[in-house]
Amino acid sequence: MTSALWLNGDDVHDALDAFEPVAPLVEELLAGDGGQPPAATGSYRGQEVLIVEDPAMAVSFVLSRRAVHRIHRAGLTAAVARRLVGPTAATICIVGSRESATVHMTMLAKRLENVAHVAACVLGDAADRSVAPGTLDDLFMAGVSLSVGNNVNEALFGANLVVIDTAGVELRVDWASPRAVIVNTSGQDLPAAVVERAATVYVDDLRLLPEHQHRDFVRRNRTGCASSNGRPRGRPRGHRAAPDIGDLKTLLRGDRCAPPFPARFVLVELLSVGTISRRFALGIGRAALNLGLGQRIDNPRPRQHGE
Repeated sequence: MTSALWLNGDDVHDALDAFEPVAPLVEELLAGDGGQPPAATGSYRGQEVLIVEDPAMAVSFVLSRRAVHRIHRAGLTAAVARRLVGPTAATICIVGSRESATVHMTMLAKRLENVAHVAACVLGDAADRSVAPGTLDDLFMAGVSLSVGNNVNEALFGANLVVIDTAGVELRVDWASPRAVIVNTSGQDLPAAVVERAATVYVDDLRLLPEHQHRDFVRRNRTGCASSNGRPRGRPRGHRAAPDIGDLKTLLRGDRCAPPFPARFVLVELLSVGTISRRFALGIGRAALNLGLGQRIDNPRPRQHGE
């Protein structure tokens, strides 16, 4: 019988010291064949968890689902930033909860060159806006200055990379730099005025568009179903002007060069962040095990969904 290792949110985040998430996430995204089975889901101690078995190590990993999803979103965001922002000096605005903002700022500061400043707009109670000492140390060592507040438009000022990670929160955005890259990982619509001013909306997986017919940028473009070649269909004649939908994979693969910064900003919608592969969760689990993180639990098989 295999043993089980419980990894709470802190353990999952600390595993990043021995786990590089960006490369495997890009590899999975570009493979695009659905060949990686998803991690099993379940519950443990009242929390939503991911459960993966590692026969080679004779252990089952039980991971905080919320924490793994935060790393997943932050890793894909870092991949986008590397390609679209490039080596230019970056001023980053991160809008989200304290936990999501912390993961994003650490991920980007360590993996994106020439980050000058991070402005974090932390949504929630004022008590939730403190920054962990370890995160401050990471930013200091990378030469990155930090400001923390709760005003979205103040945080947006001057940012050329904007990360939106706000699930279930109505976001009011009045302004964004015309040359910014906005990455929306929230799974919900940005204000209509923001979508209308985007030059292009890049999507990480065009095959998921039919599942997102309800999204504003899909309705506006009227390309809810991909054509047989995997590309969006054209906009019907006479339809209101809307940003074109582009394939993010072509940029990540290098099939096409990142476009020069236009007069309007670029919007990236990450639609694939809802599913975690077994391989990705296993990588985090093995890193945590090697670092001595986690807690051995008596119940080697937490209740899986559907049981």
